[in-house]
Amino acid sequence: MIGEARSLTVKTPEGKTLLEDINLEVKEGETLLICGKPGSGKTTLCKAFKGILPENFEISGSVKIEGKSGFLFQSPEKQIVREKVIGDLAFGLENEGTPPEEIKKRIEKYIEKSNSKKLLFRKTKNLSSGEMAKVALIGVLVTEPDVLILDEPLSMLDASNKKRMINQIEKIKDAGKTLIISIHKIKDLLSTADRTVILKDGKIKNEGKPEELLSDLRSEGLRLPFELELKLESEKSDSN
Repeated sequence: MIGEARSLTVKTPEGKTLLEDINLEVKEGETLLICGKPGSGKTTLCKAFKGILPENFEISGSVKIEGKSGFLFQSPEKQIVREKVIGDLAFGLENEGTPPEEIKKRIEKYIEKSNSKKLLFRKTKNLSSGEMAKVALIGVLVTEPDVLILDEPLSMLDASNKKRMINQIEKIKDAGKTLIISIHKIKDLLSTADRTVILKDGKIKNEGKPEELLSDLRSEGLRLPFELELKLESEKSDSN
């Protein structure tokens, strides 16, 4: 186990409950999908695992990640902070006190892995949305976190960039990293997941292997891959 939430409840300063009595374990090396309708508490749970909830929120229970965690925001521009890509990629490492020579090696390593050399000296303000998402992800990867938390990583991307992001996520999974991913449009990542948690109104409705939760996922209005939709329809017809 590399992370856990125990009796986690989160409320806004106005008293609105965003998460209620969340008990959840995260296993080392697994890819965990946190699913649910908008407003179900997915982003709040991700931020709780990272420890970046607003200070004025009321938090009870406990939540923790063992080791270092990295966080990719739903809107990548939120974590782009410097004028040029190379400077932005160095930012997190500099904050950790990484020596300059190691910073150079890390950036070269992950730029090469992601086939992004052409972006290295670009101005960040001139990046497309897909390029910005790629740079934001590389900026997290260079810090080499033990757990990578992705908040709706596909929501701001067009079809071609979505495909590239899915490919990057699959590579990260294959490298043995622990992934926590919040997502509403689950059909694109369902086959990548080892386990799925369904949130509803800030509570865990169900959790388990994706193939065990197809009916629950569908009942929450979460679109499944076409072949799984057909499977459920076929099973429904057979039962009648």
